[in-house]
Amino acid sequence: MALAQSRVPAYERLLRRQEVEARVGLKKSAIYQRIAKGAFPVPVPDEDGTNVRWLESEIRAYIAARKRARDAG
Repeated sequence: MALAQSRVPAYERLLRRQEVEARVGLKKSAIYQRIAKGAFPVPVPDEDGTNVRWLESEIRAYIAARKRARDAG
């Protein structure tokens, strides 16, 4: 019997802030306020440390959690 395959994609896409803003409907200041409160995914720095990117899977999970919270009432 084969082991169960991981559901993690073979690659992880990194999103720029502008794409994150478009996906979640928040602007830069609101995103960083939520990060400070621990209520939004923390970005990862790029190789030279000058820019940050968000993991697409974490942004998808954030959106899914917001939907579950809405549906729960």
